[in-house]
Amino acid sequence: LQHYVGTGWSFAAFETQNGQEQFVGFVLAQPLLFIRSFTQTIWVEHLDFENEKVGQGLVETIYRWSRDKHMQKVVFTDAEQAAALSGAIAGTRTREGWWELATTRMKS
Repeated sequence: LQHYVGTGWSFAAFETQNGQEQFVGFVLAQPLLFIRSFTQTIWVEHLDFENEKVGQGLVETIYRWSRDKHMQKVVFTDAEQAAALSGAIAGTRTREGWWELATTRMKS
């Protein structure tokens, strides 16, 4: 996990509890080029967290990071989990059963 968090595409979440920093969740992701006609996609391989608030924070973090890096989509392999955590970020289920969040304006 330490290796992947250091790559800049994966994130770990910590909370201070009783004066000590506690590990409470992580998201493992990587950039993929040329997937489903998009040139810049973030692929979220795994998302794990202690509570829903942490999970929502991790989804929001990877979404905002992707927008900042001008990526086109964030794709989650676990559609049910990602859909439940996306909140106000509109997403769509793909035919493969993934959950996609558009991070740039798409032309129809």
